[in-house]
Amino acid sequence: MIGDSGAPHMRTFTWSLKLGEYEALGCGTSKKIARNNAAQQMLSILPEEMKKK
Repeated sequence: MIGDSGAPHMRTFTWSLKLGEYEALGCGTSKKIARNNAAQQMLSILPEEMKKK
C-alpha cells in the first residue's frame, strides 16, 4: 500500500503492484478494492506470454 487520503469517513487507498519492470497502481474506497484495481491494471499491461505462465 502506498498510502491513503481523505477524511476518515471517505478514505481513498492507493496500492502499488510491481512485477519485474512492470508497475501498476490501483485506488479505491477500501484496501481490498485498491488492491484488486492494481491487479486488474497489471493484467491489462502484462504481455500475453507472461499471463500464460
